[in-house]
Amino acid sequence: MQDKKWRWIMLLAIVAMGTNFWGFPVYILDESKNAACAMEMMQRGDWVIPTFNGQLRTDKPPLHYFFMMASYAVFGITPFAARFFSVIMGLLTVTTVYFFTRRMEGERVAFFAGLVMVSSLFMVGEFHLAVPDPYFIFFLTLCWLSFAYGLESNLSRYFYLSYIAMSLAFMAKGPAALVLSAAILGAFLILRKGFTWSAILSVKPIWGLLILLLIASPWWIAVAVQTDGEWVKSFLWGHNLGRFLSPYEDHGNVPGIAVLLFLVSLLPLSVLLPGGLYHGWKQRASRPLILLAILSVLVVLVFFSISQTLLPNYIIPAVPFGAIVIGFQADRWLRQPFLSALWHRLGGLLVSLVLLATVPILWLIIQHDRWIGDFPYLSFLFLPCGLGALAAWWNLRGNNLERALISWLAGFWLAGVLLFSVGAPCILSGNPVEMSLPLVRESGREVIGYRFFNPAYVFALQRPLLTYWTPQDILAYCEGKRVMVLSREDYEAELVGAGFKVVFREPYLFEGSTALILINQP
Repeated sequence: MQDKKWRWIMLLAIVAMGTNFWGFPVYILDESKNAACAMEMMQRGDWVIPTFNGQLRTDKPPLHYFFMMASYAVFGITPFAARFFSVIMGLLTVTTVYFFTRRMEGERVAFFAGLVMVSSLFMVGEFHLAVPDPYFIFFLTLCWLSFAYGLESNLSRYFYLSYIAMSLAFMAKGPAALVLSAAILGAFLILRKGFTWSAILSVKPIWGLLILLLIASPWWIAVAVQTDGEWVKSFLWGHNLGRFLSPYEDHGNVPGIAVLLFLVSLLPLSVLLPGGLYHGWKQRASRPLILLAILSVLVVLVFFSISQTLLPNYIIPAVPFGAIVIGFQADRWLRQPFLSALWHRLGGLLVSLVLLATVPILWLIIQHDRWIGDFPYLSFLFLPCGLGALAAWWNLRGNNLERALISWLAGFWLAGVLLFSVGAPCILSGNPVEMSLPLVRESGREVIGYRFFNPAYVFALQRPLLTYWTPQDILAYCEGKRVMVLSREDYEAELVGAGFKVVFREPYLFEGSTALILINQP
């Protein structure tokens, strides 16, 4: 039975995270820059200096670039290759949570924790993208769970595994890996063993420091030397401390939004979180894994609630641990049958009707959206969420709570599969970059950039583009050449005034600017 449940979890994870991850273009801003940066490093044969469009890129450390470069070498420079290891990281995350949860809490908690993860639209979506977060999430999950298991089993090899994972998480996104790990694992150690020298020395901290230095220092020293310290200074002060202390690129924070995003990311069973957190804390002395999960959730949410910059993906490292808490609470429910009748009386039918009502509501919203108004039928992709809730309510009528929970999760899982098999290609394949690529490729002209243009062009054309910042500079370069210029509508007056002619104009998806392509007439 154990193997059967495990096979089900892995099958659902493979389908959810592997569905059509290659079937829509690399277009989203962060994904485009990360995928193109790895492409440029591979093309130069450079494993040290990250660049985007030929300029130093200081946003993130290089771990995800290394994985993408390896994938490009095997599969070519394609969306499939850019996202391949993100999917692998997702599968490894589910595997890791299931493995440790089954050992420390039992099969049923592990089973529901796995179901929650593969049904989370946030989490499944993140592992479909060529960004550093999938690597960060997996290695932090492995780090925190290995440490907890090592402390409870008194097996030193799990501490070493934890420190290796923490070092790789540091190489994925930087100091946040160390800050979060120190807070969570330090609190866990104190609550489990007390704040004593013997407890501290038992977790091999000196080995942890040596492992971190061994894994991280070669690249950090090399990039500091080769960029005269510019990469290190810009990354640490601009993209870490700067983002924490002030909003970055208009991504500000609002009190309580981190908690709201977390609850949304764990739908539909986030309704079990409050009870799971409460009862898990009461049982913390006898449930070390649940204690770790609670600490992980609280520390991540508090950290990003304080941060002045917040994006939805920032809270996802807490999702696997929220899933463990939900799995613990689901197991409690299944041991107390009266709760199924209580849930039924509190409105299982009402919840299903509300979710079904979202379909026509979304139809109306999409119809009036400036970017995807032509695709109102996409609202039906969320129909399984309501049908799953309706099936859950029906199962509750027969007091089959386990089947009810599985039915509700299955609806969200299916919605995720449909979203990436139908929704993402439908929406993103009509972006202005894809629409203009035939014109760009068949023009017979040299393609250059003026000031700002969509980063997806660099990945789609598979090369950096010469970019100019003043009309005088671009006119000097274009003299005697047939040139096509990629830019934005913001700079139309400058370019038209310099003698360029507009041949393509289209609003960017989900942005406030408009793509502009111009040609000169030499």
